[in-house]
Amino acid sequence: MTGDRRTQPEAGAFEREWRRRFERFARDATTEHHISGWSEAGLRRRIRAFGELLTPVPLEPGSRVLDLGSGAGTYVRLLGSQGYRTIGVDYSIPSLQRSIEADPGRTGRYLCGDAYSLPFSDESFELVVMIGIFQAMGEPARALTEARRVLRRGGHLVLEILNANEILIRARTILDRTKHNAGVRTYGRSQMRRLIRAARLRPLRDVPVFLPPRNLPGLEAWMDHPVPRFLLRTVPGFADLGAPSFLLLALREDDAPR
Repeated sequence: MTGDRRTQPEAGAFEREWRRRFERFARDATTEHHISGWSEAGLRRRIRAFGELLTPVPLEPGSRVLDLGSGAGTYVRLLGSQGYRTIGVDYSIPSLQRSIEADPGRTGRYLCGDAYSLPFSDESFELVVMIGIFQAMGEPARALTEARRVLRRGGHLVLEILNANEILIRARTILDRTKHNAGVRTYGRSQMRRLIRAARLRPLRDVPVFLPPRNLPGLEAWMDHPVPRFLLRTVPGFADLGAPSFLLLALREDDAPR
């Protein structure tokens, strides 16, 4: 079931389950990627896609950045080290504690908060980052509206979705429904673009995140070879069927694009 079709009680139960998971990850994890529930390759390749997506974005030194759902603080430290004033917000106290421990130089700030009611005034940030949270959200449209509120005109939003059309994710979704598991929320790119537009933001571009199977880590080097990399990204259908997730870039304009 996709992000915009659950009732309020169902959405609340779903989010409470995921909050417990994230808190457990933060308490029990021994590595940074496990705090957010990723594999090591999954985190590494998301960071690479994030950098690729942000390359053309004109962020000035000292720009204010919000990492919403900051988890282990990976992107807070990354952006803070590049000279941006970065704040990480997460609802998981254990995750925030792990973030602070991993950032002794205080490259960023960390706050406990809710994506649906952010403790910031309107138009506070030049960039809002939402990575690894939409699969655990019951009301994505509401979160996008709040993200837009705190984003300045001309500012950018980066978000990640788990790809509903990827073959293994599609199979796992069917299995979760059969077993009545909470599972994860997944989205197609076109569906997410509609949600972005409904929040009065303009979708600009997206980058697929391809991951090697966990039992075949050697495939990662092959995937990064120029020829396979080109084919994976350009052959119609490859990205939609083979990329577990996408990072999307959107823009806040003065007028709502339709």
